[in-house]
Amino acid sequence: MLVYPVGFLKTVPAPVTGMSCWLRGDTVTLNGSNVSSWTDKSGNGRHFIQGTAGDQPLYVASGGAGGQPYVDSQGADWLTSDTGSGSADFVTSTAKTFFMVFKVETTGNGGLLSADSGAAEAVIGIRMQSSTGLFATNFDGSQDSTSAGSVNISMSTWSALQCTHDGSTLSLLVSGFAAATVSSGSTSGISNFQFKLMKNNHAVLDCHVAELLTYNTVLSAANLSKNRAYITSRYGITW
Repeated sequence: MLVYPVGFLKTVPAPVTGMSCWLRGDTVTLNGSNVSSWTDKSGNGRHFIQGTAGDQPLYVASGGAGGQPYVDSQGADWLTSDTGSGSADFVTSTAKTFFMVFKVETTGNGGLLSADSGAAEAVIGIRMQSSTGLFATNFDGSQDSTSAGSVNISMSTWSALQCTHDGSTLSLLVSGFAAATVSSGSTSGISNFQFKLMKNNHAVLDCHVAELLTYNTVLSAANLSKNRAYITSRYGITW
């Protein structure tokens, strides 16, 4: 544990720039105590919204990982990328990187992040399944998936993940688990889709989300390491 002397200001490193989307708990629009819009900090205008008041997740201003704010699905509420803000440009078919800071509350099935397009469910996504745990998926004509481990991640514990896809390999690294990879080709159906946050076509996941960073490229090893260091410094989550 790091101990800082009295009067010493801890400096949190910044994440790697060039995000296609950046959601963090300090940039939300509220409808009472619930989130109607989660503003994209990247400047690209790719906000996540929920126009139905009964489906708007709860905003919690403090007390998350590292004392930071977060958004709570409450097991029933979720957000979706705004189709009017270039959602199809979040990622490319051959190169993408995701970072998330999250906490799963139950072992039930549901999506943490899911891009769905017509007949191809979970074109690219990260979901929870009670029998498998957390896993990433990519659809390249068939569904490929890679698991965070043979057991479920710890419930009610803040975690972080790093997911990359370079057009041939899908990789998932979750804090506390070894990295997992699977062969997976270029993503099919990458156009005309929406990202769902805390939900997929099957179910809402009972979870909290503090931050999402997406890139439409595969970050270098050095930049992946920089983002992991940023998450550790801001949220106290070790990899």
